[in-house]
Amino acid sequence: MAERQLTIDLFKDKAGQVWTIDEPEAPPIELTLIEVEPLRNYAKLQREPFSLLFTTTGNFVLPQRTYGLKHATLGAMELFMVPIGREGDVTTYQSLFN
Repeated sequence: MAERQLTIDLFKDKAGQVWTIDEPEAPPIELTLIEVEPLRNYAKLQREPFSLLFTTTGNFVLPQRTYGLKHATLGAMELFMVPIGREGDVTTYQSLFN
């Protein structure tokens, strides 16, 4: 099966929706996609660069790495996520696509 190209159009109507970290031998963790933002295309890349921001609640911060995620309509995919902020028990993570 060919890997689908992840584009901003795939995500832009998914803000506010829940994603679940879906990995073997790990409990499912729910994340909410809170922002889908285009980025400047300085390199004139074919795929427009964009950023996704997710939040999760709990007394933990997930380390920066690639996670297997599942979405109700998009299904399974892998995203590299970086924790970028924490306020109270809410942590924000970012995925960048250049």
